[in-house]
Amino acid sequence: MLAFSRAQADQFTDRPFKAATDLKSEDEIFIVPSSGDARPVQTHPNPIELVSNIKLHKIRKRFSLSNTVMNQIRSAYQSRSPHIQLPQGGDLSVELGVQHIEDEILNRLRSTYVNKSASLLPYFGTAQEAEEVNNHTLICGASGSGKSYYVFRELLLQPELADRPVYIFSPHAHNDPSILYLKKRKKKGTVLRLDFKSLVANKVQVNMSMFEPRSVVVFDDLEGLPRRSVGDYNLRSTLFGAASELFVQGRHKGIVAMCIAHNIFSAHEIKSIRQEAAQLVILARGSRATYERFLRQHLGFSKEQIKECWKMSGRSRWTLFHLSAPTYHCSQYHVKVF
Repeated sequence: MLAFSRAQADQFTDRPFKAATDLKSEDEIFIVPSSGDARPVQTHPNPIELVSNIKLHKIRKRFSLSNTVMNQIRSAYQSRSPHIQLPQGGDLSVELGVQHIEDEILNRLRSTYVNKSASLLPYFGTAQEAEEVNNHTLICGASGSGKSYYVFRELLLQPELADRPVYIFSPHAHNDPSILYLKKRKKKGTVLRLDFKSLVANKVQVNMSMFEPRSVVVFDDLEGLPRRSVGDYNLRSTLFGAASELFVQGRHKGIVAMCIAHNIFSAHEIKSIRQEAAQLVILARGSRATYERFLRQHLGFSKEQIKECWKMSGRSRWTLFHLSAPTYHCSQYHVKVF
């Protein structure tokens, strides 16, 4: 269930899970345990809008609800009337249909937040929380979709990550505008940029021991590296090996690992990173077919769930799927708990 302040969340558990922060209002969104009779803490001016047309159609078809009944239900919720005026006659199927719609609305109020004027940003936890929670993230999107902007200008500048050392492995580590912006905004000496040419020239062996505890490590564009070795040094296998090691074991040192890639299936080395990632961020421009295949085959999403996810994301530049418990997806405008 969702809660919208620390005070609300503390009413349900002593360890609420913070999912996102609204950059405009500074409101915080928490995920808390919920019992079946828990009262939703959020309200909605017209709560029937939270139920998809597909779901309403299924309920209507199952209980043979007429257009008149559906219009009366919509009118009652739109006018915030405490009673729904049903046709006289005591038809049990109509009453059951209305009850199913009300149950669906209650479930949506508990598990779904949508605000088209919001500017949400996912929460990555404090340095102390990093040792308890896996926040390793795979960020995917086509060239020009805004991956670097999202990571270096938004994620890494949120207060919880602002004072933590950042290691950046990127072919553009010294000239990417977003990386330069990050370096200027963060404390001097906390951003270490490692471009690929210098790594090859010095044959640097990259492994977990070189990173400070509770740091953030970003791997950018690894699938673009050549497969061939330079002498006895292969940068591609070195960095993919380091990324896999961090995604598997980095949490024990409080390290947050991020991998920026063009496609979730773009290189076979990404498979281990994809399997260990706690979060998947999609910056999809144009076709979403590749990601829909992943959501269906690897996460078990139905076509209806995928369609609903894209609809709730709206014009958001990104959509995040939190793959470990608690499972949810969110965007700039919504949070939906599974």
